[in-house]
Parts: sequence; C-alpha cells; structure tokens
Amino acid sequence: MAERAAVQLTGVHATSALGRGPDAQLTGVLTGAPAFRPVDRFDTAARRVDAAATLPDVGDLADELAEAVDAACRAAGLDAGRRAGAALLLAVHGCAGVPALTTGLAARTGLTGPTRAYTTACVSASSAVADAATLIRRGDVERAVVAAGYLVEPDQYALFDAGRALATDGAVRPFSAGRTGLLLGDGIAAVVLESAAVARAPMADLLGWGRAGDAFHPCQPEPGGRGLARAVAAAL
Repeated sequence: MAERAAVQLTGVHATSALGRGPDAQLTGVLTGAPAFRPVDRFDTAARRVDAAATLPDVGDLADELAEAVDAACRAAGLDAGRRAGAALLLAVHGCAGVPALTTGLAARTGLTGPTRAYTTACVSASSAVADAATLIRRGDVERAVVAAGYLVEPDQYALFDAGRALATDGAVRPFSAGRTGLLLGDGIAAVVLESAAVARAPMADLLGWGRAGDAFHPCQPEPGGRGLARAVAAAL
C-alpha cells in the first residue's frame, strides 16, 4: 500500500469582534476581553435580546473572506505560483449566491484548483477541513485553503431570537447551570493545509479526523453519545 501523504497546517488567519488576526484572538481570550455589545448594525427593537459580538468596521462577507484567505496564504508563504492548483473549500451560511461567492473568492485570491461550498450549519467548517485533509492525503491536491465566515445579520438573528435561543442576560456561559442561551457573533477564518512534501512553514500536523451522523434529531445529539463516540474513534 502506498504511504499516505502527511497533512500539515501552514497558515491561519481569523477575524472576530476581538480583532483581526490570530494574535488578537489569543490576546482577547487570555485577557477575557468582552466581545458582546448592543447591536447597531440593524434594528433590534422588536427582538427580546439586543446583544452580539460584532466588528464595528467590518466589510461585506466577500471582502472579509478574501482578506482572510490572502492573509492565511501569506502566512504559509504562498505566492501566486504556489496558489495555482490549490483547492478552495468554503463554509458559509446557505444562500442563493454561494456558488458565485465561492468561484469569485477563488478568482480573487488566485486559487485555481477545485472548489467546494459547504452550507451544513455549525459543522460546515469542520467538514470542509476534514475533506481538505482527505484530498491532500490521497494525493488529489498538494494544498487546500479552507475559508469560513458569518457576519451577524437580521434574518438569522430574528430566527434565533424567535426560537428563544439567545441569552437574555447578554452573557454566554456554556458550562453554567444558570445559562440563559447563546449569542451570535461575526467570525471569519481561513487555514492553509498542505502535503508535508511541499509545505515550507509547517505549524502543526493534522493527524486524524472523523465524522458520524446518528440521525437522532434535527438539532439534538443522541443521548448516549454514540454518534460522537464513533466520530472520536474514527479520528483516533
């Protein structure tokens, strides 16, 4: 059996209400910087909750994604020549313009390899990373860029609010018995994955990944955790 190509992480960029770039994210987390504030991007007068983690100077989604991809590629040392042939896997909230957004982003950033779009809600980005690694491991491409993004907008905000999922106290406390819900936030990220044979600036090895679907409920896991256990076992 031919040896499978090792997959390495070589570039990363992230933007959120904590700032732009991975250093800003780390600093914000370590210092406990507050990210949630009253929403001023659209009218929330009719909503139960008025809080989200938003960037005040954010551009449109296409521009923010292009900036993230460019920054991640630069971090990986990818010039125009090394971007040629690289795959782009894009994870975003589903809408009619996703195919055009994907091909347009690839053209703007010089990624001329295959493209894919993922709109499977909260697992979109992780599914894209797993597929990118699979493409590299089996030798289909030498490198792939995974980009993902969401900017807080009124329709999704209204849906989460109507479903009483948003935290009425404006605080996200996922491990607290007294938590009142979640909150939405801007998030744009891009990572570069490469075969170890061509990587110039490896940051980490991506050793394993796994996925499973237990078909238990549209938005609740199977109580025994069997689907999660299968995914963990596959990754190990």
